[in-house]
Amino acid sequence: MRVAQAADADAIARVHHACWVETYTGLVPEEFWQRGTLESRQRMWTAILGTPAAPRDPQDERAIVAEVVPASGVADIVGFALAGPARPDDMTRTTVAERQLSALYLLKTHHGTGIGQALLDAALPDTASIQLGVVEDNPRAVAFYTRNGFVPDGARGRLDWFGGLTEIRMVRAAR
Repeated sequence: MRVAQAADADAIARVHHACWVETYTGLVPEEFWQRGTLESRQRMWTAILGTPAAPRDPQDERAIVAEVVPASGVADIVGFALAGPARPDDMTRTTVAERQLSALYLLKTHHGTGIGQALLDAALPDTASIQLGVVEDNPRAVAFYTRNGFVPDGARGRLDWFGGLTEIRMVRAAR
C-alpha cells in the first residue's frame, strides 16, 4: 500500500473503470456506459491527484493504491481507496462523521486476498468516525463494510448520474 501520486492517475482510472464494468454491468442501463467511460475516469483521477507539476494537497483527499508485483517484476495497481474529510452527501446534504470513504475498488481477480481490507485500514484512521455511501444492490460491498463495523443509518438516495442505482449511507463510530 502506498499513497497515490499524480503519475498514477491513468492506472487508477483503468482499475476504476474495470471495477465498474465488473461490478455494475447488468445493474446500470446500457446507456450509462456512454458516460461511464475510461476517459471520464481518467479526467476524474487527473483532477483528484493533480499533475506532477501541480499535485493536490493530500489533506483534501488521500488516495491509497494497492499494488502487486507479477513475474514481470513491474508493479501493477490492482485497487485503490479514496478518503478524506466528510462532506455533505447526495442523500441528505449532511455529514454525520468526521471522515468519509469516497471509494474503494479492487479488481475481481484479487477479491478474497485481504487487499481490500488492507486498503480500508490504510485509508481510514480508527480514531475518527466515518461515513460512506454504497450501492444497495452490491451485497459483497455491503457485507464487507458490515464486517468492518459500518451500519446503515437509514439515509438512502437514488444515484441518477449512476444509472438510477440506490445508495445507502453506512457509518462507523470512532474506535
